[in-house]
Order: sequence, then C-alpha cells, then structure tokens
Amino acid sequence: MMMTRKSIFTRLSLAAALALSAPLTYAQDIHFTQFDMAPLTVNPAFTGMFDGRVRAGAIYRNQWQSVTVPYVTIGAYADMPLYIESNGDYLSAGIQMYQDQAGDGNLKNFTGLLSVAYHKTFGKSDLALGLQGGYAQKSIDLSKLYFGDEFNNGTFTPATSQEYHLGIGNSVNY
Repeated sequence: MMMTRKSIFTRLSLAAALALSAPLTYAQDIHFTQFDMAPLTVNPAFTGMFDGRVRAGAIYRNQWQSVTVPYVTIGAYADMPLYIESNGDYLSAGIQMYQDQAGDGNLKNFTGLLSVAYHKTFGKSDLALGLQGGYAQKSIDLSKLYFGDEFNNGTFTPATSQEYHLGIGNSVNY
C-alpha cells in the first residue's frame, strides 16, 4: 500500500512540476467548428494515428458573413506511417498547411508545418509522442484600416498614423 501511495505522489508531483514550469504563452489559433477533421492541427501526436496507409484531408470555414469582409480559413493535411516495427510500434510523418484571412485590414496567416510522431503500442492501446515545426507568415494591410488620429473635428485626414522604418525592408505603423 505504501509503495502505491509513494508512486501516486511521485507521479502527481512530476505532473505539477511540468505544468508549473511551462512558459506562459499567448496565441490565437485558427478555429474550425469540426476541429477533429484537421487532426494534425489539434495535436502532432495524431500524425499517423489511423487505420490505413495514407490519410489526407481538407477543411474550409467561412465565418461572420455579416461583417464587411468575412473570416475565411482553408486548411489541408496529409500523413502516413513511415516505418512499422515487428512489435507494432511505428514512426509516422505528416504535412499540413492552412491560411486564415480576416477582416477589413486583410489580416492573413499562412502556416506550413511538418509533423513526426512515434507510436508505442500496448496491446489495444497506443502511446504517441509527436513533434511539429514549420513556417508561419503573418501580414496585414494597414492602408485599409482607419485610426483615431485620422479624424480631426469630424473630418477624415488619411495617413496621419506614425510610421517607423526599421532599415531592413519593413516598417512598423501605429
């Protein structure tokens, strides 16, 4: 009985230490109503976790038709097992791409990711460890947005927002 309590305490302590040592992050992920139809977006450990040789799919979302420019998200993915061991363990890889476009400022997010996962089988159960990395490009067209300092006494004066050139072919506007 004592060994069981010690084991449970050790596991809970390890889980708490991992949870509390994780860095604080803020992000806005893409949103799909049926997120389970884009498994590599949910978790890279889902790479290769299916019955079959190759899995591929696409997903589309068009949100908020009442605004001037609705939010549109398009995604596609493909994954497959690469190497299957005699004991049923397997290594798999996948690729996914999605583009999110939102609002009047033409806010765009293009992301391309590669995934790899190792699956350890335990009878009918499966433990998977997945890693994912890739490229992301975000852009916005500030000329299509209006800011408070562009309105003076009810009159619109465009392009009064401040702009800073960083000297490397890009700039910051606010």
